[in-house]
Amino acid sequence: FKFDRFDWNGSNDPDKWVLTSTTTAYSPNGDLLEDKNILDIHSTAQYGYNQTLPVLVAQNAPQNSVSFEGFENVYAHPVQGSYFENGLLFSNGTGTLVNEPVHTGFKAIRLHQGGPFLAGKINHPNQTGVMEGYLFRVWIQTSDKMPLSTDQLQLNYRLEGQTNPPPQDLKSADLQLLAMAGEWSLYEAMITDLNFTASAPIEFYLEKDHPGVEVYIDDARIQPLSSEMVCYVYDKVQRLTAVLDDQHFAMIYEYNAEGVLVRKLKETVKGIKTISETQYNTKGSTRGL
Repeated sequence: FKFDRFDWNGSNDPDKWVLTSTTTAYSPNGDLLEDKNILDIHSTAQYGYNQTLPVLVAQNAPQNSVSFEGFENVYAHPVQGSYFENGLLFSNGTGTLVNEPVHTGFKAIRLHQGGPFLAGKINHPNQTGVMEGYLFRVWIQTSDKMPLSTDQLQLNYRLEGQTNPPPQDLKSADLQLLAMAGEWSLYEAMITDLNFTASAPIEFYLEKDHPGVEVYIDDARIQPLSSEMVCYVYDKVQRLTAVLDDQHFAMIYEYNAEGVLVRKLKETVKGIKTISETQYNTKGSTRGL
């Protein structure tokens, strides 16, 4: 083998470089939003809180093919009412923001009977190039602490703007119970029927059909079936309160009144497990939160 020293001061021939990745999108603050490697595999991130904190980081997923909403913050919209941190429109007519029970963070949504609640939105597969389908996961708790059957909560999806869509543009998917952790249950649906008649963003709606029982939802995510994604939840002062792993189970961070991290807990199918405890007794105070 013979190696030649690269002439940094001479001709910079691009054919002598190996392309590893290409950045395709930056945030207004200069953070990386999307890139793709030499195999055309995308990685992406989404930022919230004035584009300063990551809301999700995903592998093998274009930027607009993923969505996560923890329902923590609602902002006023000058024309369309209210919207969540990621820009998802919020209607009080289909769901109420509540302080308890919550899966992570400090807010969740109580669904209204028979009202389609907008729980997520992604771009049409024809725009993103993702055709294999999508995974929808959401944490759910009911007031009677019993799991829901497939006819008690429906996931519908349609093209954006289709208020009265023709049958071919309104589709549904069954939500299946995946796991239980404490009083919360993780449900998922796999969406593979993507043969819409037009190209537009797809909206995902949860519709309750279970009168007499309250249904609460929290931490809804959408991602391509072949992707991996980690999601983040913060409090009002932008402290990290939870990290949801690729399986959508949470690592929970608890703080004391001074804002010091005192406890880490991991959510499992056997309940919430304490990982570390850093709160100590001091004179004039009691242990714990």
